[in-house]
Amino acid sequence: MGLTNCTNCGGFDEPLQMESPEDLKQLLWQIYDMLRYGMFRYLGGTLGVNPMDTLVRKWGDRIDFKVGCTVCCREYRLEAETQSGAGGRWEAIS
Repeated sequence: MGLTNCTNCGGFDEPLQMESPEDLKQLLWQIYDMLRYGMFRYLGGTLGVNPMDTLVRKWGDRIDFKVGCTVCCREYRLEAETQSGAGGRWEAIS
């Protein structure tokens, strides 16, 4: 998957492997801001009906959701195991 030149989401193109809860928290806050400002849209997954609440309050044992860029429509996926601390992965999927 090549890097995009999109000024909206280009900074999110690099795959990330989360090694610690802090890595996950930092990425979730970045995603939260992108959703809040309308730069990403929630495409579905484990965040439920109100993804913004779930991102800042309580996550389940597993996070698995997709967001899309509102400019270029590129899609991204975050998968993370939160209970066991097994880590997680962020990647562009389209």
